[in-house]
Amino acid sequence: FDRSTLTKDVIVVNEVVVRGADVQIEQRGRDLNLRDVVQGVSAYLAQADTSATPRIFVHEFRFEEGTGTLNSDAGTREFAIRDIVLRDLGSREDGTPVQVVAGNLLEPVLMRALQDAGAASLGDRIGRIFR
Repeated sequence: FDRSTLTKDVIVVNEVVVRGADVQIEQRGRDLNLRDVVQGVSAYLAQADTSATPRIFVHEFRFEEGTGTLNSDAGTREFAIRDIVLRDLGSREDGTPVQVVAGNLLEPVLMRALQDAGAASLGDRIGRIFR
């Protein structure tokens, strides 16, 4: 992060790297654990008091060397998650509350995990949750 911004209204984060994370996807019939995660994050953000939390701007977020496990009625399958690079997250001028930026990172990571798990129909369903 840019140390000079610690005393400013907006903290500038140059780079965030998440490496080697493991994503667990559980599907039972039409139930999908990722739906619960998304709904929980959305509910939290809707009620969160963001007025007193730090506001940030992230130049680059990287999700690297991730793995996953898809547990479904058809069995268990492990897979690799392709790397994700996101740039310029939040508002450069006004910053964005930390928890809002974190919540916004969730969608691309979960969508990539679903795609790489070969769960296209699951990806379509979870994608509708975000819209």
